This record gives sequence, structure tokens and C-alpha cells, in this order.
Amino acid sequence: MKSPFLRPREIGFLIFLLALALRAAYYIRSGDNPLLSYPVLDESYYIDLGTRISSGSWVGEDRVFFMDPLYGYLLGLVFAAFGHGLESVRILQIVMDSANAVMIFYLGKRLWSLTAGMVAGLIYASYRVSFFYALLFLKTTTSITFLLLFVIFLLHVVRAGRAGRWFLLGGYVALMGYLQANLLAVAPLSILLYWFHRRPTSSVILKHGVCLFIGVLLFLAPGAFRNYRVSGEWIWLNAQSGRLLYSSNNPDNLTGRYNVPPFARPHPEDSETDFHKEAERRTGIALSSGESSRYWTEQTWLFLKNNPLKILTLLQNKMLGTITDYEIPVNHSSELYIKLSRTDRWPLPTFALVFGLGIPGLALGLVRRKETAVLVVPILTVLITVLLFYTSSRFRMPAVPFLILGAGIGVDRILHWIKGKEILKPLGLLTVFVLLYAASIHAVQPMPTGTDRFYLAKAYWSQGKYGQARQEAWKGAESFPDQARFPLLLGMVALSEEKYEEAVRHNRRALEIDPGNADALHNLGLAFLMTGRESDALAAVERAIALSPESRYFFTLAKANEAVGKKDEAISLYGEYLRRSKPSDPYRRDAEKSIGFLRNPESGP
Repeated sequence: MKSPFLRPREIGFLIFLLALALRAAYYIRSGDNPLLSYPVLDESYYIDLGTRISSGSWVGEDRVFFMDPLYGYLLGLVFAAFGHGLESVRILQIVMDSANAVMIFYLGKRLWSLTAGMVAGLIYASYRVSFFYALLFLKTTTSITFLLLFVIFLLHVVRAGRAGRWFLLGGYVALMGYLQANLLAVAPLSILLYWFHRRPTSSVILKHGVCLFIGVLLFLAPGAFRNYRVSGEWIWLNAQSGRLLYSSNNPDNLTGRYNVPPFARPHPEDSETDFHKEAERRTGIALSSGESSRYWTEQTWLFLKNNPLKILTLLQNKMLGTITDYEIPVNHSSELYIKLSRTDRWPLPTFALVFGLGIPGLALGLVRRKETAVLVVPILTVLITVLLFYTSSRFRMPAVPFLILGAGIGVDRILHWIKGKEILKPLGLLTVFVLLYAASIHAVQPMPTGTDRFYLAKAYWSQGKYGQARQEAWKGAESFPDQARFPLLLGMVALSEEKYEEAVRHNRRALEIDPGNADALHNLGLAFLMTGRESDALAAVERAIALSPESRYFFTLAKANEAVGKKDEAISLYGEYLRRSKPSDPYRRDAEKSIGFLRNPESGP
């Protein structure tokens, strides 16, 4: 079908403008969202990694990469070019995601028809969950861009059928692996697609498959060598896969979602430390990062092997969580962001629409045109990831553009049948759509965990909006009385307001709920220090360090030792804090000044 008014290039440009305008409007309306100025967990890791890289430390970290590193390097380039302001990254991702809508339009037109491309491009341009990810310091938006480019590249390579281009495709797959390790699954799936679409001889498919995998391994080799140089371990990408696998599949967690076991803390880097310690405790030997990861991988397979019926429970929950219209959060709740941006009433498409139209549309495409199988490669990659690890909005999102392309094909077929005055075929497809849509809408939603409220309250606290922080924290404490983090946060608010006795009460309440909560012990010690009870402060913070040697605990302990006149101990503890803390830690300058003053009191505090 040709547009009677506009050429494809002009349609693509209008789709880009629509996508850009909607994302910009969402961004502007999110101006009062405190979470945008309070990066947490994975976001804070990537911002710190990007800051290190932009400052000239191209090795990034002095350990095996904790997470897939490419996004951190991309942030480093942006910070080096535009400064360390976070807004430049968000603007870049908004533009990138608007371009994603254009690539979806191009693929729909290329694989099926102009109508299919237009419908798909318009759906993605107005898909609100993609607005949400464009504002986060996560690799989701970038992963979508890389996958769309990969599909375009794969179409070209399959058609050309040349060994050299398969090798280059392997290099590109390795690059995607540096961005998100699970995307390496596209390599074997690409060979299956090649066989399905072109049916080459055995010798040809073997030659091209070897070229593809040589390209993957060759381009992954520099990362493995870098990890070896900094740690002495040959690890291809990162060393957290075992922890993630066990957290998603263990006797205490059959939900199909990510949930750390009782011996681990929720923060990713804290959790990695706790998993490492637990592996060493269970084995009775010192383990490297790679050995710890392999241990937890083995424990996962052992659990699944000995409990085959629980595999069915896990798979069922993961599948229900994957098809649900509800966006399952990990660290960030798109539902909360949308409410705070006041766009929750915008009549925009949700996942149920994409799922309901996309599945039958892709099925029709595969029946009529084998080339559309290229869209299944990223969808299967996401599905494999979910089934192995856990279901979440973040994991599901990279499959959405390709389901949307299926939706475009489905709409095109319906219009074609209606134009041909066929009745049964469009009614049949619409019936399938309604059934799938209903399944998605009514799939079981996970029980709330309180995480979104906790981070919202903490974000208000970080901005000095103590009244709002207290209000949200009290609501959390009432809704989740068994969680120590809410009285802990109320204690942080009281400390910030210099209500030290109130801070003592809240932290003691947190310790009643969780006696081993190191943060509550540290904050209790801080409150004691502020009220002149130095001996109590020393005891509390020392207990906190015994449980978890966090860098900031050493800073507080140094302050307590300084207060009781133990100069040498204070100097040593300030030094330990400086060794453990990140370059961006706000107390480093205070520690350096305190060391100078303690060594030479005449220099002034």
C-alpha cells in the first residue's frame, strides 16, 4: 500500500516527531518526581562507572566487571562530552527512543507493508512504558536500539549469505553481550533462523555458523583479558550470573521474580558480597568471584534437579508474569512514575494490546512470509532470559518492539480482509486478540512489596523534603509492619531534623524487627554520637561493622574515636574509610581534613 499523501521518509519523520513530543511532554510533567534526582541500585552503579571512565580510568573498575559494562562506557562518553549533568543522558535517550520508533516503522515496511510499518511505528511512539525507561540510567532503551539494529543487520547478512558478513555480525553480537549478556543468545537463534529462512546446505550453514561464533569470541576476548589483568580470573563478562540465577530459582523463592534469599541484602553489590561469604561458609574454602558464581549456579541446578515439580511452578509464575499487562518493577515502578508524571489517564496503548495483537500477527506473518521469523529471534531471547532468571518489566521491554511489529502485521491483515469483504478471517483474528488481551489483563498481579514507597520516601529525604519523606515512610511502616527499612528511614529523617532521641526510638524499633540490621545499628550509633553518648556510639557502630563493613561506618567510627580523644585510632579509621569509599563519596574531603588536623592540630580543623 502506498500513502496517497506522504512518502515513507516523510511518514518516518512524522513518527519521530510524535515520539519525541510525547516523551518530552512526559519528561516535563515528571519535573516534580523526586526519584529522577535519586538514582538507586543499578542506576547508581552505572553512573559511578561512567564517572570513573570519563575521568580517565578506562579500565572502569579494579575488579571483574560487576555488571555488563558497555552502558557504563556509553555514560562515560556522554559525561566526557557534555559534563556530569544527568539531564544530557536523559535527553540523548529520549532522542534515541524516538529513533527506535522510526526503525520499527522501517522494519514493518521492509518485512510486510507500509501500513504495518505505520501502525507499528505509531504504537511504539505512544507506548508509555518506553517513555519511562528513557528517563532511567538503565540499559533498557539502549538494548532496544541495539536489538533493532541487530535485526536490520541480520536481514542483510541472511540475504547476502557471505562468510565475512557473518563474522561481522558475530562481532556485533559480542558488542550486545557487553551491553546485556543475555543478548548473546541471539547468536544460536540467528543460525536457526538462517536455516529456517534460506535452507542452506550443511556445509554452508556450518561455515557461516563458525564465522559467526569466531566473531563473537574474538570480540569478547578483550573483555576477558581485561578481567584477567585486574583480577587474575578468566571471566568473559561479569561474575554475578550465579547469584542472579539462584536468587530467581531457590527453595525460598518460587514466585518467578527476583528475590534474594534470607542470608543476603537486597542491594546488588551488598548481595554479591553476601552470596560470596555464604558460598565460602558452606564450602569452607576461600573462593574467587568466578568460583562463587559457579557454586551458586551448581546449587540452582541441584535444587531444580531434586525438585522437578517446582520447576513447573516456577515456569508457570514466570509465564504469567511475562504476559501480564502489569509492569513488574525491579528497583523502579513504572506505575509510580506514571502517576507522579500525571500521565496515568493518557489513553495510550499498554502491553495487553501489544500482546493480544502481536502474537496472532506474528503467527500470520510466519505462515505467509518466512522472512518475518527474524522478529522472533529477539522475542525468544527475552523469553529464554525470563525462563532462566526472572520476569520483570525491564527484562520484557526489549521484546515489546517486535511484538508491536506483529501487531502492525495483524492490523494490516484485518484491513486487507475488510477491504476484500471477508468476514470470518478478521472475526477470527479479533477473537484471538480478545482472548489474549483478557488473559493479559487478568493475569495475577504480584503482591506489593513496599519497595516503590520506600524509594519514594528516601528520594524525598535526599531532597530535604522531610515532611513528605516522613509521611511516605509512616504509610510504609503501617502497610508493612514486618519491614525494618521503614522505621530505619523514619530514623534517618529524625537525624536530619536533629531529633536525636526520636532517631534512637526509630532505630531501636528497626532492630526489634531485624536484630542484624547493620544500618540501624550504625544510625543508632550516629544518634548516640550526636547526643554525647560516645561510648554507646562506639559499641553500636562496631557491631554494625562486624555485620557489614560499609565504608561510611568507618567514617562514623572514626568520628566517635576522635570525640573520645583516640587520635591514632581515628586516623587509622579515616584512612580505612578512604580506602573503601568511592571517589564520589561526599565525606572523603571531610575525612582528609580530619586526618590533617589530627596529625597537625595547629593547621586547624
